[in-house]
Amino acid sequence: MIDFNIDFALEKRTNRLVDKLYLLLHTSYDFKLLNVRSPAAHRQRSIRIEATGASTTIKTLFLNLESQDSVHHAAKKIASGELGIPKIDFLLNNAGIMAVPYKKIDGYESQFFCNHLSHFLFMNLILSHIKSPGGRILSITSLGHRRSPVRFDDINFKDGEVYNRWVGYGQAKTAIILFAIGLNKRFSETKGIQSYSVHPGTIDGTGLGEHLDFIAEGFKDENGNWKFPTVTFDQGVATYLYGALSPELDGKGGAYLTESQIKDTEFPMTDEDTERLWELSNSILGTKY
Repeated sequence: MIDFNIDFALEKRTNRLVDKLYLLLHTSYDFKLLNVRSPAAHRQRSIRIEATGASTTIKTLFLNLESQDSVHHAAKKIASGELGIPKIDFLLNNAGIMAVPYKKIDGYESQFFCNHLSHFLFMNLILSHIKSPGGRILSITSLGHRRSPVRFDDINFKDGEVYNRWVGYGQAKTAIILFAIGLNKRFSETKGIQSYSVHPGTIDGTGLGEHLDFIAEGFKDENGNWKFPTVTFDQGVATYLYGALSPELDGKGGAYLTESQIKDTEFPMTDEDTERLWELSNSILGTKY
């Protein structure tokens, strides 16, 4: 039996990539715990899963990454045992936002808060419930990290005065990669829990950028065709599953995964920045992880 904790806490509508991942996992494994924000989307997805005839037990945990209270509440439900899941084999930190207008949540820029800080908090709160040894933590990133390092001296873009939503997205995606490296450094040897960052590829139709005009942004031509390579839903999901299940990755924690293989991030992810981000995250949240 394998228990997955899939975190899709910020989805705004039915997401085809999420659907594909759910269906594959439910068909092959006893897949129990889903973190979701939208009850309506979850009900639709449950109907499609049940239609496959897969025999599974589904436990739902509602979690909103825009709220620290929600993160704490969700973690307490796991710790209480009421969900009936003693250990989680794989945690997929998938929820996120992309290139949104400037706003702050609890004093910090929203993309950095939702895409990094809330995952940092949730993962550390439930760490004792992740299978040890043998558990895996996957944090979903993208090529967006190429747009910006973590702006340690100005996380909030001078309170929005110098904000660029794509630079904000890049900062958050770099933070995700550094977080995965930091997790692995702390827990791969002491607990046997390995951590990876995962870029599933550019996939049209996921809903992540439904608020954006990709033609005006320069990502698509006037006919609506992407100007750079994309991947199918199946290819994107394959990298998720590779990270969660492949024995090839044993002992290779901290790696950046894309196209179902380990690749270089092409931009330096230093030990200094990894530790600096961990310390900053603790400082912001008032924690001592």
